[in-house]
Amino acid sequence: MHLLDRIVRFLEKWGIMIFLFIATLVLLCLLYFHRDLTLNTFKFFLNEKEGAFLTIAGIFIGIYFAIFSFFIGIKPDSVMADLDDEDILTLVKYLRHSFVGSFVYIFLTLLNFPFLTGVFKICFYFILFVSLLYMLLSALKVGIYMYITFKADVANLKDNVESAREESIKLQRMLNLFEDFLEEEKRKERESRNERIRNNDSD
Repeated sequence: MHLLDRIVRFLEKWGIMIFLFIATLVLLCLLYFHRDLTLNTFKFFLNEKEGAFLTIAGIFIGIYFAIFSFFIGIKPDSVMADLDDEDILTLVKYLRHSFVGSFVYIFLTLLNFPFLTGVFKICFYFILFVSLLYMLLSALKVGIYMYITFKADVANLKDNVESAREESIKLQRMLNLFEDFLEEEKRKERESRNERIRNNDSD
């Protein structure tokens, strides 16, 4: 495996965790040096924009559930059937993580009790903000992976549709020829039977 492939696989596996770790360190530094500004930023994203992010989380859950349902009903002639096992397992893993991440964010917002103050409020805001980042990053990861996986198939979609239409027309022509052949054979059989009947009557 080339060095570039190793780097890509490493980032694919640990990219979100590395980003969250760096974001955690940055947030801790901001809380230490600019506590009021950081808390106001938390309040803006986690209180004033809570409804918007909850709506986004609900949409993500619906999308992930629809994709999971699509996996269950994969047809042999669909694009998904052409994927190898590794791609399917990787996509399912990403979907599972994103699914759980969205649920965790929704659950944590329910724990935003008014009596949380001081250090507990700061810790709660910190955890909720990190979970929000994870939800958004995991959704982005799923989107990028699906785009890369299906890019070639989507680009060739028109050609595939045309090929399928041509194959359907050819198949229909073959069926029509076969039906004509059967009708011709039946006609010959009737004529032969009528000929035998006439010969028997003449005898």
